[in-house]
Amino acid sequence: MNWNQSIWGRGQGRGRGDNARGRGTSRGGNNRGYAWANQASVSNPWRGTNRRGGGNSGNFVPENQQRGRGRARPDRHQRPPDNDGGSIIFQPEPYSPPFPSQDVTIAENLIVQRQVPSLESLTISEDLLPRRPDYGSVGRPIVLRTNYFEISLHRAASLHRYVVTFQPDVPNKRRKRRLFEILLKDHPLFKYVTSATDYTTTIITALKISVDHVETGVISYYEEGGVPSKNGDRGHKFTITYRRAVQWDELTRYLANTNPEASIEFKQKESTISDMNIVFSYKANNERLNTILAGTKFYPRGKESYPLGGGLVARRGYFSSVRTSTIRLLVNVNICTAPFYQEGTVKDLMDAFGTDRKDQLEGFLKNLQVQLKYLKGLQGRPRIRTITGLAPHPQRYCNATGASFNCPQMNNKIITVEQYFAQVHHINLKFPLYPLVNIGRSGEKPALIPPELIDVLSGQAARRQLSAAQADSIREVACRKPSTNARDITSEGLRVLGFIDDVSRQGPAAYGFDVVPQMVAVPARILPIPCVAYRHTTVDSNPGSWKRDHLTKFVKGGNLFNWSFLAIHYNEPWRSDPGELTRIFSDMLRKTGMTVSNPYPPQGYYVEFARHSKGKDPTAIDDGNRAALYNEMTKVAAQGTQMLLVFLPFKDATNYGHVKSLGDVEFGISTICAVMSKIKKGREDTFFANIAMKANLKRGGTNHIIPPDKLDFVLREQTMLMGIDVTHPSPGTSKDAPSIAGVVASIDSDYSQYPGSILCQTGGKEMVTGLTSMVTERLRLYQKTNNFLPTRIIVYRDGVAEFQFRTVLKEELPCIELACQTIYPQQRQQPPKITIIICSKRHHTRFFPTAAPDADKNGNCHNGTVVDRAITFERKWDFFLQAHHCIQGTARPCHYIVIHDENGFTSNRLEQLTHSLCYLFGRATTAVSLCPPAYYADLICDRARFYLRRTMLPVEAGGGRGYDERRDWKGGVHERLEGTMYYI
Repeated sequence: MNWNQSIWGRGQGRGRGDNARGRGTSRGGNNRGYAWANQASVSNPWRGTNRRGGGNSGNFVPENQQRGRGRARPDRHQRPPDNDGGSIIFQPEPYSPPFPSQDVTIAENLIVQRQVPSLESLTISEDLLPRRPDYGSVGRPIVLRTNYFEISLHRAASLHRYVVTFQPDVPNKRRKRRLFEILLKDHPLFKYVTSATDYTTTIITALKISVDHVETGVISYYEEGGVPSKNGDRGHKFTITYRRAVQWDELTRYLANTNPEASIEFKQKESTISDMNIVFSYKANNERLNTILAGTKFYPRGKESYPLGGGLVARRGYFSSVRTSTIRLLVNVNICTAPFYQEGTVKDLMDAFGTDRKDQLEGFLKNLQVQLKYLKGLQGRPRIRTITGLAPHPQRYCNATGASFNCPQMNNKIITVEQYFAQVHHINLKFPLYPLVNIGRSGEKPALIPPELIDVLSGQAARRQLSAAQADSIREVACRKPSTNARDITSEGLRVLGFIDDVSRQGPAAYGFDVVPQMVAVPARILPIPCVAYRHTTVDSNPGSWKRDHLTKFVKGGNLFNWSFLAIHYNEPWRSDPGELTRIFSDMLRKTGMTVSNPYPPQGYYVEFARHSKGKDPTAIDDGNRAALYNEMTKVAAQGTQMLLVFLPFKDATNYGHVKSLGDVEFGISTICAVMSKIKKGREDTFFANIAMKANLKRGGTNHIIPPDKLDFVLREQTMLMGIDVTHPSPGTSKDAPSIAGVVASIDSDYSQYPGSILCQTGGKEMVTGLTSMVTERLRLYQKTNNFLPTRIIVYRDGVAEFQFRTVLKEELPCIELACQTIYPQQRQQPPKITIIICSKRHHTRFFPTAAPDADKNGNCHNGTVVDRAITFERKWDFFLQAHHCIQGTARPCHYIVIHDENGFTSNRLEQLTHSLCYLFGRATTAVSLCPPAYYADLICDRARFYLRRTMLPVEAGGGRGYDERRDWKGGVHERLEGTMYYI
């Protein structure tokens, strides 16, 4: 087969499907029937060998496309009936049947068929990750659409990369962007050449310009709509360096190569994709009047915004990224939602945020771009400045009536800011008591301006941590039905990005690229749902959740002999009696199978907290509340208390953090927080049944299991499941704020107990610094618990980007191996076989059912849906798994990538293993979206953030304090909690 012809054919949009111009072996395609090429040498992957369901060895027909006993050839023109008026199942207009590309499937099969038979004989070089051993076949086959679009070439494309530098460098991003605009518009090198840029360093052209290597020159800066300045002092020197031409022939050979033994590395792949992304994003990036740029995402102007409170609003926009897959290039397009500053005056923004929290207000406003209403710049345009803070010392936080200075326009007479604007600018301030804003440049004299005289520059993303209420609000905005998102992506999204209807000729088409406007169809499967067992019963876990009766006993109940309760209050009447609620909780623990004594002392403990109030320092109030709690918990610890049920009057992250940091680190007391406002009268049993799951795990119990005979044999042996994650400081925190690394690992055969280790490390560093010692801790605890060491270790590593996969192998895998080499020889035991799987939730891949039987009531895929073909990596072993039932919004599957495997997994085994584990998350009666080892690692890292709350949060959220190793927490918890799941 001529694979190059398949890659660069016209695609679905011209009526002949994937290979409309590629007439070689496959004349059909997505709009004209299937392409049945090479059937003699490659079994047709969409031809059912087991029409009654069950296993099918990778060759199957989706149930909704089977017709009788013959070849599964669906009716080409029959449109599936709409469900719920078309609102649940996305149906594109004009309608096109969802047929996965046969060329891609045949190529995928060729690759795995030509692979080395013995998995253990596969070697892993520095540049080669494990190859996919096969494709999965277990489960009910279906077809989905996904938010990927095929890229084809309508002419020979030629991209040339140039790097631009300015001397001296231009740190102001807005000014540098304008310089690139001037360079492309006015300089003769680029004026008549189709060009795109990222506005930072790179220019991509469709033709090679007359720069063999280096070109230098000078351009004059001027504002948009103005004319070039004749003042030589405002000129900017620049250097243009020609880097290279994109080698399309090499890229096509790389993607089309189906021989796994041949040289398959394309060294320039990442840089080539980077160049293409510049081209594919340039149209939206360049149209500032129509779109707002925020990182790699674009938000249409004029669209409705949604208030989040605190001076922020939410906007919807679009993300795009070029991706490679087997024999083709794709572009991933997704809807995204982000917070922005509300438009209007800075005074209005202050009102929305709150002017009484001046330290936090300063952090909220810092680096915000504003335009001056009372002064005009060049060509009569408003001057744009950046807020550097509020008034500095010695007039910190002063207002227009209190701040005075020597006014040069009035012979250095001392006047107030209010008098200055009245006498010099003839402006009578309406709100002179608001804090003044400093727009002076760093290192220069302050320039203090009343906030009512400056406007927030439109379209500024708020790159900062949201409050709990804001986070809830933006989730509500982002939660939309899958069909609604799909409809917007295929219409407005493609148009905004310039992939269709590009009248400006700035989109990919200007460089020879076509984007097929139909979503790619992918083959998928729905895996069998595992059953879940309790002590005396099994329950039906379909669809991804199950009901546990209050009388259902845990598989293994923990012991709780010394415990009590502590109630935090604000000198207000109780919603419910804490003592009575504690009795209900105690009864519930016994019903679930735990051995529990009565709380001691029976009257419990009470702490009165002070509320935040206007005019009082919130930091001082929080410190006072923590001190009061510390004193009371000192009394609790004196009784040898194992667990403390803490009643909070309402949800409050600060007070929750006080409880957890004191309990985990200072006193070694396991704590469970119960929010009184969530305990509904008459439904206390339901509330405490959920709390009981946490209590049992904290006390070493097992809530539920999957019967051993239903698990992969790997889990029936001496296997350790390990999760690794790293959490980083929030935007706007202190520069020396650390990152926190967490490692959890199973210690029991039921895979319910995952104690962990946590340590601080250099801020922003993703690779775990102290991994050897942390893994050593986990292995020693496993050995202490079981009297033997694991023979296999399966690691689920969270939070790693694609470009870091090899770094994990170079830096973290040796640390795990070193820990094993330290312990195993002492026990005269062979080192364990190690498998490392990357888990990624931060991606933009979404799937959309094509038939009502394959969708839940919200229009999402059913839980257990797995995709390992059509859009997965061309040279890596990966799959997408949606293990959970999505309650609202559009489901986001988890992306799993195998980067190291010594255990000889097949795709079927690993996919089913990972899916089954998602039903073993101990504190819920649902399957979870992220495999529990990685989920628990994420939780332990999040818990540790509370130990450094003042450091890990930005100033506007009550943080911003610098990190001091001698003063602040560095890692670990109290020794009494080290072997427990205290963090759950």
